[in-house]
Amino acid sequence: MSKKVRTGLVASGSGTDANSVMAAYRAGQLLPECEIVGLLSTKADAGCLDKAAAHQIPTAVIERYGIFHDDKLDRNRKKTQKDFESEVSKWFWDNEIHLVFLLGCIHRMPTDCLAPHIGRIVAMLNIHPADPKAHGGQGMYGLEPHEHVLAEILDCLKRGQANLDADWFFTYPTVHRVTTGYDQGSLLMQVAVPIPKGIIIDAERNLAGAAQALQKVVLPVEHLMLPAAVNIAVRLILDGDEPIL
Repeated sequence: MSKKVRTGLVASGSGTDANSVMAAYRAGQLLPECEIVGLLSTKADAGCLDKAAAHQIPTAVIERYGIFHDDKLDRNRKKTQKDFESEVSKWFWDNEIHLVFLLGCIHRMPTDCLAPHIGRIVAMLNIHPADPKAHGGQGMYGLEPHEHVLAEILDCLKRGQANLDADWFFTYPTVHRVTTGYDQGSLLMQVAVPIPKGIIIDAERNLAGAAQALQKVVLPVEHLMLPAAVNIAVRLILDGDEPIL
């Protein structure tokens, strides 16, 4: 491993999580051994691209869907998941990336490149807005995890397993390692965020609206977590303690 841990960011949307890392990088708040070499967007018009440009971070776009040119057959065809993962792996390799952070990325990433003996990538990590073991899995992104958290609390209240007046309720945004299964990797960082009881009350009549309110509570915490998580991951790589999959 070189003295610089070359780090790539991957996002699919507005890029607020990615922005928290890029802003910390430009402010000198990340370890000096961390080098943000680029941001990859899986959507051509995603807001994360503008945020990266504002921080003078190189960008690339690799969309999951669309037309793919098959060099072997010398013709265009519909892009597959395997094609997408191949293109992403090439971006990782071409940029000599050691560490990948998925920041609001909604597509499955290639994990075969995580094995150090066949590629450069030492670790790939993802931010999830709730406890990934209880509120993760395929399709659990955006507001879905927050709705799942609130629905579970409402169910506990209904069954008498919790008391709205006496108990505290939490959600757990998490940075975890990426493996072949959705949201199944070991935890790097998790924070207990109290859920305002007004949001729980509102969830009884408008679950989607309450989930949006909970998202607004969790996002600022994610933005504080992520620069720290990058620093921890870089430190572990430098100390030879990654991967822990």
